[in-house]
Amino acid sequence: MAWVTKKYKPDLVHVLEFQNAGYVYLRGLRLSQNLSRIPLLLTPYGSDIYWFKQFPRHLRKIRALLARADVLSSECHRDEMLALANGFKGKFGPRIPAFGGLQFSHQKEDRSSRNAIAVKGYQNRWGRALNALRAIENLGGSFSDMEVVLFSCNQSTVRAAKKFAKATGRNVTAFRKGKLRNDEVIAIFRRSAVYIGLSRSDGISASMIEAMANGAVPIQSDTSCCGEWLEHGVGGFLVDYDDVDGVSRALARILSDPTFQSNAAARNLETLGEKLRTSSVAKAAIETYEMVTTTN
Repeated sequence: MAWVTKKYKPDLVHVLEFQNAGYVYLRGLRLSQNLSRIPLLLTPYGSDIYWFKQFPRHLRKIRALLARADVLSSECHRDEMLALANGFKGKFGPRIPAFGGLQFSHQKEDRSSRNAIAVKGYQNRWGRALNALRAIENLGGSFSDMEVVLFSCNQSTVRAAKKFAKATGRNVTAFRKGKLRNDEVIAIFRRSAVYIGLSRSDGISASMIEAMANGAVPIQSDTSCCGEWLEHGVGGFLVDYDDVDGVSRALARILSDPTFQSNAAARNLETLGEKLRTSSVAKAAIETYEMVTTTN
């Protein structure tokens, strides 16, 4: 990084994600005085501060980055408050979601055609897909006509899905991570009544936003900052990722009430329309870069 800044003389440095790019930047500071004179724009990803701040070794680096930054461009208000609590004294740029454009399904529909429950299939350091399966199992024979579709699964989730199907007799399909194109995931959302995403840490879940854009009502863990996009009890439900019974109750509430589903889907489209207008996102990006280049 030091020789790159010396050779190209950039107007700014934009660090996207802390634990890789950000830590490389800190090493570069030790090697280059020039780097310290260039304005710094930080963009934290979902777990960069929220999750890693609990580890002292990471927290020291997070605070060093925040202390150096001129502008912070985050996804959500939560991360702005965490930044302030950990030494950030720069300016906040407009909040910009870290995902691309979305296709919206605006037409009115018969909710009875939605015959699936979509589940994000991560079961790892952060993901808790198995809790979603346990929650569905708690329903017993209720809503047994609903197919359970898991996507982005790792091997442990695939194995658990097979056991779950055998134990419950439910129709279950599990796709390994990378096996589906994005349009194929969207097709799953478009035939799903519900989307379930459970994790120990997240920012604005791109999967949840895509599910909302395509009419699936979300049940999302409250360790994300999705509460800034999803109105709990109106557009879906925010839950504790380990509260299996709570997920079951939310799932039963959605599946048992087509009117709730329709109203939630309509409300979510309104929310997305307000937050994701292409022109306003583009304007926010330009405004952010202008803020950085005029800081010094």
